Amino acid sequence: MSATMRLATVRGIAGGIAAVSVKELRGRMRGRRAFVMLTIHLIAVAGFAFFVETIAVQSTSSFGSGSQAADIGRALFDALLFFMTVVVLILAPASTSGAISLEREKQTLDMLVTTPVSSLAIVLGKLFAALGWMALLLLASVPVMALVFMFGGVGPEDVLRAYVVLGATAILFGTLGLFISALLKRTQAATVLNLVLAVVFTVGSAGLYGGLFALQASDAQQRVNANGGSIDWSTFAAPPQALLWANPFAADIDVACHADASINGVCGVVLIITSRFDIATGNGAMAQGQAFVMPEDSYWPTSVAAMILLSALLVAGSTQLISPTRRWRRPARHMPVVQPMTPIAVAALEATSALPVAPAGEREPEPAQGAADTPEASTPEAGPAP
Repeated sequence: MSATMRLATVRGIAGGIAAVSVKELRGRMRGRRAFVMLTIHLIAVAGFAFFVETIAVQSTSSFGSGSQAADIGRALFDALLFFMTVVVLILAPASTSGAISLEREKQTLDMLVTTPVSSLAIVLGKLFAALGWMALLLLASVPVMALVFMFGGVGPEDVLRAYVVLGATAILFGTLGLFISALLKRTQAATVLNLVLAVVFTVGSAGLYGGLFALQASDAQQRVNANGGSIDWSTFAAPPQALLWANPFAADIDVACHADASINGVCGVVLIITSRFDIATGNGAMAQGQAFVMPEDSYWPTSVAAMILLSALLVAGSTQLISPTRRWRRPARHMPVVQPMTPIAVAALEATSALPVAPAGEREPEPAQGAADTPEASTPEAGPAP
């Protein structure tokens, strides 16, 4: 394929994506529903922030800590980060769960795939429209999140990390909802399955990782009890990190630890996930009296990269599911091979060629073009002579 053909293909896909995205966004933003949802979202985020700030002020006042304002800022940042993650987990798959299934229910999917717009452009156009809606919701929460700067304890880079993780979460669960919508025929079933998968990706993966870690720690402790001594955490094999790569809450914990690097908090979870048992168990720098320093960007970049990669695979799967031809097959690069004729077709062809044909001299002459189509009228009989 030449460079000109590649450029034309890219332009065609880009034009299809723009057409589908504009159509979906216009349909989504038409009417009062979108603005009502946006208002409810802002009221919920602001109300939750006020609730957390009130509790944090009362807690710091009762304990009388020195850096009360910074503690309030970090508590507000952590709470808003986890709350926004829950919002994205609910709204992102819900915004794409009917993208393809609604087209099937309205019987318009067949007409859509027969247009010049490619299947990839259809999928990406619907995905970008849903992600645009999610981006609007996330941007609307920025003023509320910026309240943490009034208290201190959180830097702009921490807020930027938080929104990068939220964006990756929206992309992953948005593409997951699109894939389920292309897989199932009913929107209601796709919506329910998306919510179930969101729980599996978060609560299920955390429970599986914790269960495997507890079993391995129990086995290590039993071997220690039998042989004496203590667990050698430097050789301890933790469960694979891949079990939590698609769990946004694990990445949230890593982001929150940059703002509040306290070994007594949830940062120990990140240290265990990243196999930093020398710090988590106090056998490393802390045992030697050195200051604790949380490793910079130790987990969340890997989680974000895994989410983007999984999203790309889901987009490819959705494209194949709505493609009318060559589903799950690699397109052939060679010319089609002519199949040999079957014996039945050969016999029919021979029978047709064996029909007798009259010689040219024995054929009936064709009527003249000027001849009358009706038979000649009979001459009247002569009457008797007078």
